[in-house]
Amino acid sequence: MKRRQQGFGMLDVLTGLLLTAVVGFVAVPGFNEMLEAYQLRSTANMIGFEIARARTQAANEGRPVCLRVDGQQIELRMGTTSPDCGDGDPFALAQIPQRITVDSAEVRFDGNGLATMRPPIAVHSATHSLTITTDVLGRVTIS
Repeated sequence: MKRRQQGFGMLDVLTGLLLTAVVGFVAVPGFNEMLEAYQLRSTANMIGFEIARARTQAANEGRPVCLRVDGQQIELRMGTTSPDCGDGDPFALAQIPQRITVDSAEVRFDGNGLATMRPPIAVHSATHSLTITTDVLGRVTIS
């Protein structure tokens, strides 16, 4: 009587492992690019949120607020009057992920919540770039 084979043979297992390895090597670069694009978009959204928060804080308190992006940090200062955003009380800090770089920039709001200084802010990763712009009323556009 012939015995019936059960389970997988060695060739079946090796073929499965080979296919899994090939798919993994193809998928990993795409996954890294997707992760980088996600970090870039979430950093731009975070900066946009901080700009909106600075505007709200300026309008609520009736005092000027300055948002400064410098290197890997975002800083909000209340009641600032100096041209370099150096004075005033810092009330919020946020860190930018290491894979992402942001050009140094400042966005200022007067005591009425109107943007008096609003250069575009460029956010970069190794392969992508986004620009954040703010209009006079503090509306943020990410493109």
